[in-house]
Amino acid sequence: MDKNLEAYLKSLDFDDEDIENFCILVPSLEYVEYQQALDCIEAVVKAGYPKDDIDSLIFSNPGFLVCDPKYIANKLAALGDDVEAKLKADPTLI
Repeated sequence: MDKNLEAYLKSLDFDDEDIENFCILVPSLEYVEYQQALDCIEAVVKAGYPKDDIDSLIFSNPGFLVCDPKYIANKLAALGDDVEAKLKADPTLI
């Protein structure tokens, strides 16, 4: 895993076991670059999801970190209003 991405995840209070489990669930996390993952996070935040709660979204759906940020932005736009409530109800929408 990208060392910067690992450090970012640890800054969100995920421990080594959590990160290992994310990589088991989403093997491509081992290869995603930090900037791509950060761009995906920023797309979610820009769409209205609170940055303070991003850890819960990552915990529930770490797979969104490996997507194309443009794909994430389009999926979020298609959700319409209240992205926060929709993603908290179903994190797999992205």
